[in-house]
Amino acid sequence: MKALLNSASSRVLVRLGAEPPGDWVVAGDSGRLFVGAPGGPRKWAVTLDAPRAGALHAAFTWLFWHRATLEAMPGTTGFRAPLDAPRLDPTSPFETQLRAGLLLRDGGDAPMLPTPEAVVSPDGATWSGNPAVALTPHKGTAFDRLRAATGQGTACVWAPLDLPRLALGRHRAALLLEEGPARIQLDFDERDALPLLQFVGDLARQPAWRFHVERKLGDVNGPVLLAGTSGPVPVKDEVEIDEGDQQAPELISMSLEPRSWRRPSQLARTWRYTWRVLPPTAPAAAREARLVTEWRLVDEFARSQVDALRRSVEQMDAEEQKSGLLKRLGSFVSRWDQVHVARRRISAALDEVGEDLPSRRPTEATDLLDKLVAQHDAFRALRKDAWVEELQAEVDEARLRQQQAHAAECQPHRESAAKLEAEIAESRADVQTLEGHLGLARGAVEAAQGAHEVHAAEVRRLREEAVADERRSLTTELEGV
Repeated sequence: MKALLNSASSRVLVRLGAEPPGDWVVAGDSGRLFVGAPGGPRKWAVTLDAPRAGALHAAFTWLFWHRATLEAMPGTTGFRAPLDAPRLDPTSPFETQLRAGLLLRDGGDAPMLPTPEAVVSPDGATWSGNPAVALTPHKGTAFDRLRAATGQGTACVWAPLDLPRLALGRHRAALLLEEGPARIQLDFDERDALPLLQFVGDLARQPAWRFHVERKLGDVNGPVLLAGTSGPVPVKDEVEIDEGDQQAPELISMSLEPRSWRRPSQLARTWRYTWRVLPPTAPAAAREARLVTEWRLVDEFARSQVDALRRSVEQMDAEEQKSGLLKRLGSFVSRWDQVHVARRRISAALDEVGEDLPSRRPTEATDLLDKLVAQHDAFRALRKDAWVEELQAEVDEARLRQQQAHAAECQPHRESAAKLEAEIAESRADVQTLEGHLGLARGAVEAAQGAHEVHAAEVRRLREEAVADERRSLTTELEGV
């Protein structure tokens, strides 16, 4: 930056001074102004028309000639104390009228708007009139002023937007730049005032913070900043206030309450007081009464039985989870859900019995002990049923494994038998074929035998005929002789 200024000083007059209340660039009848909250980043840009550009040009001229601390003349090296301005400082000690605003100096007050409809006060400064909306930061030390403004009908809200100080009306708006050696007030007409007023009105409908003189905690949804506090705190649904130990003067006053109650927090919807009543201190020679001893033994017995039974129930559940019994039984024990329900019922009954000692409820001590015995019996029965079911599950599982092993062992034999049956069936088919051929052969033999017998009969007949002929021939020859 220094090198740039030195380079510029060879052509123009360069002057240094305090930081101006804003950053602006003006060229002719237009320009751009960059503003923000006092001490914050200047992240808002305002387009300047001719009146506003002329006003800022006039403000720059006054700052340049009358508030510079160093200057560098063209043709010289380095900075020096500035020479007198060619024009005198305006005669008014506090303000100079600009084309569209005021240049305020030496502690002069900014008139802003006498009756604004909305104001933006980023530093918490006071404002004039009774605006409908005031955008001002939430500071616990300024609640008196906010309470007074709210009482006059002003909605005091806040949103961290780094806006500069504004006073807004329907027909006019004023922007105040407050930092540096002088303050500059820029005035805007209706064309710019209405959009700014609508913007602040929209913020007021859904702000980050809203001031209330009084507020029901049931209507609060976020943190709250109280008067005199350093930061916001949340609203709590319930707060427990411990009043400590209370020493009872005698046994009959064991329901003693604290003599004074601590004030609860303003941000607690409900609060609950707790305290402990300590029995009176007995003299050194005092002894425990027989009735007290008997009640103490009953209390110890009941407490030990409840604790032991509760541990047994928890151990049973842990064993089932560890051994995977639920997974094994879940597929074929339809009543296993009932076992779980029964166990939960036992646990609930134990919680009820263990809530208070029998000595504190003497009229119900018998019923409590009977209920404890009943739960003990119910757990024993439940444990027995679970053991039987587990044993049956193990037997069924062993039987299933045995059946699977037997089936695996018999499988090769079944396959061999099936193969042999196939071979037997094939052999039977061959035998049936051979039997058919044998029947045909037998038929052929029988036919041959029949033909042979017919041929033999025919041969015998022919022989007999031949013998008969030969006999007749011999007979004839003998007769001739």
